Amino acid sequence: MSIKKANNNADYNQVDKRWVRNYVEMWGIPENIVNLLEIFCGKISPKQLLEEGKITKQKYESLRDKRRFFMDEFENKDKKLLIDFFKKNKLLIITDILKGREQFAADWMLVTKYDRRKDETSWVLADINKAMSIFGEGEVRVSPRGSIFIGRITLQRKGGDGGRETGDMLQFKIRPCDLFRY
Repeated sequence: MSIKKANNNADYNQVDKRWVRNYVEMWGIPENIVNLLEIFCGKISPKQLLEEGKITKQKYESLRDKRRFFMDEFENKDKKLLIDFFKKNKLLIITDILKGREQFAADWMLVTKYDRRKDETSWVLADINKAMSIFGEGEVRVSPRGSIFIGRITLQRKGGDGGRETGDMLQFKIRPCDLFRY
């Protein structure tokens, strides 16, 4: 069982985070996509790309965050490569990050929601296939904030962690309270 706890106004809840290289074996990610994802999450820094002559100083100066690229800062051909990869592997990715594999695979997803005003907890229990269908509903596209939407799942750079290296991991997030709508 996968369990998610949320407040009444909960926005997002992390469902999976790993280094890009840990996903390579799981999803057969080709090296060109690995490089783009490592640039997206900051494992390969824009400063490094500038020093290697892979981006111009003008491009570097135009970045919103000098630690990484947002999806909307990639060249169109690179955005297309990333989006096409996630479209092609959407079901596999959703299954791995929500359900899991082998003996750790979840059959159910439970979401509890606490309403402080009413001092009341409500819950919803969904078959994992229904949860995967709900969270996987929608297109693979660039989000308004420069991350990637895989249906209702957001893929982004983890960030935070007080500047530690682990901030450069990939993170998948959902809005667990979406299960209450179905």
